[in-house]
Amino acid sequence: MTLHGGGLEDYNVADHNYFGPGPTAASLCGQVANCLNGWESVRITREELFTESRSAVKYNLFDGADGEGEVVSDKANANYHLFNTFQNLSQGHLTLRHAREALVEGNTFVNCTKGIRAYGEKHVIANNHFQAVAVGIQVPGGQGDLDQEVGQEGKCYYPADKLIVAHNSFTQSGIAVQSEIGNGCGKEKLCRNPDGASDAAAHVILANNFAASGVTPLDQSLPLISPLLVSNLTSLTTPPQGWSFTQAPVSLDAFGVLRAGAGSGIENAGASGATVRGLAGTGSYAVYPNLLVDLDGQSRSLSTPDVGADELGAVPGYARRLTWADVGPRWGTRLAPQ
Repeated sequence: MTLHGGGLEDYNVADHNYFGPGPTAASLCGQVANCLNGWESVRITREELFTESRSAVKYNLFDGADGEGEVVSDKANANYHLFNTFQNLSQGHLTLRHAREALVEGNTFVNCTKGIRAYGEKHVIANNHFQAVAVGIQVPGGQGDLDQEVGQEGKCYYPADKLIVAHNSFTQSGIAVQSEIGNGCGKEKLCRNPDGASDAAAHVILANNFAASGVTPLDQSLPLISPLLVSNLTSLTTPPQGWSFTQAPVSLDAFGVLRAGAGSGIENAGASGATVRGLAGTGSYAVYPNLLVDLDGQSRSLSTPDVGADELGAVPGYARRLTWADVGPRWGTRLAPQ
């Protein structure tokens, strides 16, 4: 599915669809380079780079949809990725490729190799749950040897910059947040952010995230430049800098999601929305939204929020990990906000 537009904003929507297993690019193309790309389930594009689409990918189930390394690729500005479920993916992940100011909120990733890869500026990644994901959120540096040559910008991978990662939960295993340069890092000229900031990921805010026992909270293969960390909690007894230890055992809910229980160390332990917004106010970040709800669409406290994606003990909400009965032709068995 391609959501493509030009001119004014598009406001396209991919809503309540099912994307299941199918052939992979490698199985059909062999090693033919020009054939290996373009097999993602959803792609958002524009006629011109870095222009606003304002499209939404929401309430979709991606189950084993492993056509290539990207199951969703975002190549436009100001798009929304909301309350989707990604599961059983050996290579596919959500990639913010040529994008700025995306909001990635309320998504569930279970049994995946990678969750989100965030190139570009001013994204907000909040209220997402990662379970048995080898790398939850990848914060990459720049890739490519073109260094913004005229007409060639589309071949660059711009490093993450002014990224806000808040209220995400990481459980069972894997790395929560990883900063690195991927393939192509040995080139002489690395693609920089359009403002010329740096080749490495910079000015990343990590706030109110929770990494359960068995999860490595932060892996800086390439050190972040000027990160800001506040109120991140982990069950590791020797937490990395910017994280604190807490007791928060997790257990499975009715939909197979590992959650911390009421009374655990994450409860009411988060920095307020005003505090995080204050950090973002120190630079030209995207506006940090009032996170009025959590992963499940339950009300979240703005002054003393719980750490992680789940606000404990809240009144049941309108979202959860999706099943095949919630999407496709069977959509409509329960309500969801527009």
